[in-house]
Amino acid sequence: MSGLKIPTGFPVKYAKVFIIFGCIVTVIAFLPPPVNRLPSVRLFFEGLLRVQPRKGARPPEFSKVTDDISRIEEALTVKKAPKKSEVKSVRSGPRKGKHPVATGAIESIAGAKFLLNPCLEGSDDGCRRWALDGFYHALEQTSEKKGITRIGYFGDSIIALDKVTSFLRTKFQERFGNSGPGFFQMVPLWKWLKHAQIALHGREWETETMLFPKRKRKYFGYGGVLARTIGPGATTTLKIRDGAKTAPNRMEVYYLKNTEGGSFHIKVDDKVLATVDTRGPMGLGATREVRFQSGSSFTVEAGKGGVLLLTGIVLERTDPGVVLDSMSLTGGRLIHFTKNNQAHFNHVLGQRRPNLIIFHFGINEADTGIEPDYVEKVGAFLRSIRAARPGMSCLIAGPSDKVTKKYGTYVTKSIIHYIIKVQKQLALTSGCAFFNTWEAMGGEASIVRWHEHRPRLAIGDLTHITDAGGDLLGSIIYLELMKGYITARRRMR
Repeated sequence: MSGLKIPTGFPVKYAKVFIIFGCIVTVIAFLPPPVNRLPSVRLFFEGLLRVQPRKGARPPEFSKVTDDISRIEEALTVKKAPKKSEVKSVRSGPRKGKHPVATGAIESIAGAKFLLNPCLEGSDDGCRRWALDGFYHALEQTSEKKGITRIGYFGDSIIALDKVTSFLRTKFQERFGNSGPGFFQMVPLWKWLKHAQIALHGREWETETMLFPKRKRKYFGYGGVLARTIGPGATTTLKIRDGAKTAPNRMEVYYLKNTEGGSFHIKVDDKVLATVDTRGPMGLGATREVRFQSGSSFTVEAGKGGVLLLTGIVLERTDPGVVLDSMSLTGGRLIHFTKNNQAHFNHVLGQRRPNLIIFHFGINEADTGIEPDYVEKVGAFLRSIRAARPGMSCLIAGPSDKVTKKYGTYVTKSIIHYIIKVQKQLALTSGCAFFNTWEAMGGEASIVRWHEHRPRLAIGDLTHITDAGGDLLGSIIYLELMKGYITARRRMR
């Protein structure tokens, strides 16, 4: 039998290289952690050979979650109109005849599975104040067209590219009214970060973040990023994306004064509406607001001379509704907030006036563990912001699932369980609500199921979620918060 004849011109050298490369990738894919950095390749072969026992519950069906949301929103909308003599004003505190509730007790919210809302002031006749009451009271006022409800959502890569937050923003604004896209850093922490409604472009700024502080004075503003420039040339422009349902009529710039301060111009559709001089004692932070009828392009431009220290821009609409600020601090940890001067951060919280502030961190802590002083520092930070803004609610969302391989199967990393335990304790003892992201995803090794799902809900690193995964997680968070809102409405009326 004649040997195999290779066609003339066949790239034998390249074929050998390709085969060798494929073998190396396959071997690496089956190495144990932490050497293995190709879990998606391993999943492919294990699925192909059907040798891998799978763990973890299936992800919740997006259609089922949205159906539950529709039923809850319908229940809020369709209701018998009360007679004038029966109308009661919204009030906090217990009603007569209620049973005793201890401080720290968890509210019983019908249908809620992953949200814990602790009592802040217990009494013999009921809880006088629950952790999320400030937020729910603001929502109730907004539903009656009496004000704006603001949500500040801080997170690591779980909300990068406006994942999770874009769905939440859309649903809250569809239900309660659209008051604009919210707060933006002068320059994104990473260039590839984006917002669903607004395209942002900043240039010629020198940035410093609370993740990597350099200077002694740690003033990083509400969004955790300080933009600095000397002289003209630096600009930040925000443009409404095509098809975005937003129409801001108010713009506010957050900045720091300094003794060598320069000036900046605020423009709407290339028309200068204000010029701001930043020279003066630094203080804790200042803002400048402009109002206008309409616009699609919004710019902050450095003037001639002087040093500018800017920390963010707000785009809002003055009509009653909801605003959700999405601040992705990719690579960040909850303890990084303690790198921002506490008095300064409390001050800018008072300027921004959020009714609910959410902290969604934990994935980066899962790589190297949490710091020895994590509980002490984060607990002090949470108590400080609550004291500075007594009417504001806060919520800690625990980490998403992250896996390792043990005895031939995927299991959730043990550090994830520890982080959840610590963050839950921090939330409940500091007067914040807690949302269990890990359980909401399906629990043990659920990120594997999220990756196998079609469309994919997680990418091949078995850590980060996709846009579809962000919508699913956002829908679960919204559903849980709305269940709590229904319970609060019954209590407040």
